[in-house]
Amino acid sequence: MKTRTTRQWSVFYAYTAWSVVLIQAIFPLGVLLAFGTPVPALLAEAPAATAVLIVQMVVGAWSGHRALALWSAAALPEARDR
Repeated sequence: MKTRTTRQWSVFYAYTAWSVVLIQAIFPLGVLLAFGTPVPALLAEAPAATAVLIVQMVVGAWSGHRALALWSAAALPEARDR
């Protein structure tokens, strides 16, 4: 029998999921800034590399969201501690 998600769990999941998605989406920009690469200049000089960066950000955010969705939908173990 599957239990319903409580409000407390859904709020925890929402904050966790969106935090992970945000971090995965913004991390590549942080790396560029750490190396001193201005993003507008990168777009002008290397549009293909910028497109690959954007695709990587979207795929990273989507995969993080999907992984958390699958994790939250998994069945709980029968014997668990509180």
